[in-house]
Amino acid sequence: MAQSVYLSTPLKNISFKVGDDRCLGFSSPKKIPFHPRLLPSSRVQTRAAAIETPSQWYNLISDLKIKPPPPLHPKTFEPIKPEDLSPLFPDELIKQEVSNERFINIPDEVIDVYGLWRPTPLIRAKRLEKLLGTPARIYYKYEGGSPAGSHKPNTAVPQAWYNAQQGVKNLVTETGAGQWGSSLAFASSLFGYEL
Repeated sequence: MAQSVYLSTPLKNISFKVGDDRCLGFSSPKKIPFHPRLLPSSRVQTRAAAIETPSQWYNLISDLKIKPPPPLHPKTFEPIKPEDLSPLFPDELIKQEVSNERFINIPDEVIDVYGLWRPTPLIRAKRLEKLLGTPARIYYKYEGGSPAGSHKPNTAVPQAWYNAQQGVKNLVTETGAGQWGSSLAFASSLFGYEL
């Protein structure tokens, strides 16, 4: 007797019989068992490590023994100076770009916005550890709960905030699959930009 499963997804409710491969959109050999957790849009309950939203960004360059070479000016091919960046970036972002400080404080207004989707869960990848046969513990962060469904609002929000603080009225960007564009549109809507 076939067992029935009912899943609630963001788009629709799905009802099917366990082992019915048609709900996956492809046919698979019958010897591979079907499991409802394999549906990409189903919610899976996980045990995630407790973490907090950070109050500082970590500057990796501060801990490197060998520092990367400075970016070069596209016209002069000399190391770029902070004043060369000012037509494109707000002063605070330029300071962060050239900083050797190990930690950079995150503005309270940005932390408040991060609170919409952060902290993000830190999940141990036990099956990957087993597959690799490693004694190492492997963790990943799930960033799909953000408004854009990716990690990109983590940088779009502070970029929009720093630009707003400097008096910039409009932001323009390019986007590929749309996650960056939707992240910047989301961030822009929070800080009074015209969209």
